[in-house]
Amino acid sequence: MKSNLKDIIESIPDFDDFMKLANEIGELSYNKLDLENKLKAKESEVFKSAMKQPLENGKLPSASFVTNAYIHTGFDGELMGMRNDLAYAQSQLDKKRIQLSIYRDMLEVFRTISANERNTTAY
Repeated sequence: MKSNLKDIIESIPDFDDFMKLANEIGELSYNKLDLENKLKAKESEVFKSAMKQPLENGKLPSASFVTNAYIHTGFDGELMGMRNDLAYAQSQLDKKRIQLSIYRDMLEVFRTISANERNTTAY
């Protein structure tokens, strides 16, 4: 682990790194929201279609039945790919947010060591 100020200064991200990361987080956030909207639209299509299809007894299904039977997977699993894409987008967004947190922690370590070195040289 790097313990002197020079090594730490060389390893901390600069403002360009922060800006790049902020842009990546923004893009990932947009992609995640777009996937969520597309998934909700598909869920709505599945719900509407299922509510029009009579069950074996000839009656139309209840909303609760449709929600429990079809909304997560669709009729034949067609929603699972979208759900997996959304899960991946969320994991990538979480990863970038964690990276931003680590960058901030690195700056705090730099500030602490810098202050400690100033205090040490003052005496």
